[in-house]
Amino acid sequence: MQFLKELQEARMTRNHNNQRMLTYSDCRERAYLILLMLQIMRFHTTHSSDAKRYAYKTVMYRDYIRFRVDGTDLYNLFYFITGDDSALSKLKDPGAASKERNLTSISVGKLNGYLRRIGSGEDTNSQDFEILALLEKELKINNSDYKELRRRLAVYTTQSYKERKITVTRLLFAARAKLSDSDFLHVFSRLALDNNLEDFTKTSPETDPSIDDLNIPLTDVKNYRFLVGAERLPYIAKFLENGLAGKTIVANFVKSYLPILIMIDDIVKAGPAHIEQLKQLHRRAKRDRLD
Repeated sequence: MQFLKELQEARMTRNHNNQRMLTYSDCRERAYLILLMLQIMRFHTTHSSDAKRYAYKTVMYRDYIRFRVDGTDLYNLFYFITGDDSALSKLKDPGAASKERNLTSISVGKLNGYLRRIGSGEDTNSQDFEILALLEKELKINNSDYKELRRRLAVYTTQSYKERKITVTRLLFAARAKLSDSDFLHVFSRLALDNNLEDFTKTSPETDPSIDDLNIPLTDVKNYRFLVGAERLPYIAKFLENGLAGKTIVANFVKSYLPILIMIDDIVKAGPAHIEQLKQLHRRAKRDRLD
């Protein structure tokens, strides 16, 4: 039920403050990354239904002429990308957005056809990759890594497990940097977790000022993904790093660690017996780490 609730509400674009943080270029790049995530999920039978529901929810309105609170983030991103001055006025720097919009033309019919095929559960074919390549050009995606991801998807079914892991990990890095508040990242992260498709030895090449100079490696916090979701791991690392160093902890790091704080608070409120069990568990965990 929680998944269905989240699926029904665009989170990255849900209100004025969220929208005002996005530039027109941000909308193009983020829409493209969601399309790549959708495509990968089509290759995994146990998760393809999630991609199917999301694509159907996105394309069910047929056009992108109005902002929809109950629409997906992908729908609303294309509302801005294909929008008029009223839509562009909601973004950061509307003047620059208007100039970029005048130079941008999206093949909406082909986009919708692609989403309908995902929404109906059709198998991937060569036409899908032709459309992704076309949308990459129309969305003016200049990041060479993102272009390489699209090319890797064309051969995803023939890749080895190690190669797939590289592909998924790189897309996760991009999504966490650009789509941390989106309505689809948690779904894609679950695919990576369930199929062990994230390489925790890799370092993200994405720039995120809030988590630059990460001193605690992600390998040290990887098991936190069972508590807060893999997409929050860089922020968990920074929470611990700043806390151990006695530094101020910014809000997004605290927000990532909050489910764990709530868990501890629930145990404490339950009374001394539960607190003693927690202490015993802690002692056992420390002993097992030393063995």
